[in-house]
Amino acid sequence: MRITLIVLAALSFACTSCWFETGPDRFIYQLSWFCAESSCERGDDLNQFNRAETYGTDFAMSSTSASDLATSATIVVSATLGRDCRLVLDLVLFGHELDESILCFTPNGFELTVTIPDEDPETSSTWVVMAREL
Repeated sequence: MRITLIVLAALSFACTSCWFETGPDRFIYQLSWFCAESSCERGDDLNQFNRAETYGTDFAMSSTSASDLATSATIVVSATLGRDCRLVLDLVLFGHELDESILCFTPNGFELTVTIPDEDPETSSTWVVMAREL
């Protein structure tokens, strides 16, 4: 009886990774950009960012056609947002660090709202990024 308990304990310890996640999940998304205002600048440039990846608190956007086009940021939980929403911090586009952006997960992806300085940094454009899981 005692040996049986020891064997069961050893098996459950050895198989812990079978029952529990070993780390955060990695998700890859296809991106679509939509102007949230009457007009927006940088549309052609933004549409090149057509891929995103999340892994735990890591967030990255890249291009499938331009390998040197990539940026990354951090996803954090905020007590002021809903259960499925997060803040995106330290996102840099076109040499400008953006203000905190709100990312809300949907059943098949996420929506991200960003305000990006125009070529004249005195003005900006607000964009909604729709992401669908690949």
